[in-house]
Amino acid sequence: MEQVCKKIRQLREDKGWSVRGLAARAEISPSALSQIEAGQNSPSIATLEKICGALQIPIVAIFDDGETAGLPLIMR
Repeated sequence: MEQVCKKIRQLREDKGWSVRGLAARAEISPSALSQIEAGQNSPSIATLEKICGALQIPIVAIFDDGETAGLPLIMR
């Protein structure tokens, strides 16, 4: 999950958005987003969907570490 948290922060920073800015777009609290980015709280799938929707990326993009590009994501 640590990789996902770092990826969310990186994508937010790449867009030049503050924590409050992304939180508002994702309709979650800034404190919740801050805790997620810091790895202090694991987001639910619903929250990840909101964050990814706000970032305008597919949810699988936050799980891509660059080493698994092109490999299928298997969910059980």
